[in-house]
Order: sequence, then C-alpha cells, then structure tokens
Amino acid sequence: MYYRPAVDRHRGTHLELLLEVPPASTLTLTYDFEKSLLRYTEYPPDANRGFDVAPAVMRLLSSPSNGSSLLRASEYLRTTSLLLPLPTPDFSMPYNVIILTSTVMALAFGSIFNILVR
Repeated sequence: MYYRPAVDRHRGTHLELLLEVPPASTLTLTYDFEKSLLRYTEYPPDANRGFDVAPAVMRLLSSPSNGSSLLRASEYLRTTSLLLPLPTPDFSMPYNVIILTSTVMALAFGSIFNILVR
C-alpha cells in the first residue's frame, strides 16, 4: 500500500494498493474526500456546472500461469469521472452592494440639496 495525501492547490491524492482478487468475485473500493473551499479567482467560468473529479486508474495484473515467474501483459482501466456540485458564491454581490450604496447616497444628497436650496 502506498498513500500520498493531497496538498491543497498543489497536488492530488495518490493511493496505490496491490490486491489479489479471486476469480468471479466483486471488489468495491470507496474513498471519501473533502474538497477545500475555493478562492473566488479559482472558480471556473461556469461555476454552477460543478467541478470535475479525476477518474481512478487501475492496472490489472494477471497471476502467473503454469508456475512461471513472469507476469502476462497488464491492462489499464479507468473509471468514469465524477461531476461534483459545490455551492457557488453569488458573484454579483459586489455589484449589488455598489448599486445599493450609490442609490442611498444619491437619495441622501438629493434630499439635503433640495432642503438647502429651498
């Protein structure tokens, strides 16, 4: 077993297992992970679509046949990638704050200016 944990914003997790699976059996591996919160500059252009989690790569080795110590050719299998929906921030919030603040300032200035001129 080889395990190298992920470092945020630098590299992903690396997990290698050497397992012997008997014929006609089923193997299920699960791996829980937690996606760190992203900075607003790290979101993709279409943040509401979600984030892609890379597929796993499996290398299948055949057991030696007829007592030979050499392994037959190996095969590589790739799982499907995962689309992970994460909560996305409201990117229009700074715009809304600027508009609301400008409106309040304009109403206050207009009212005070109107009182002073009369």
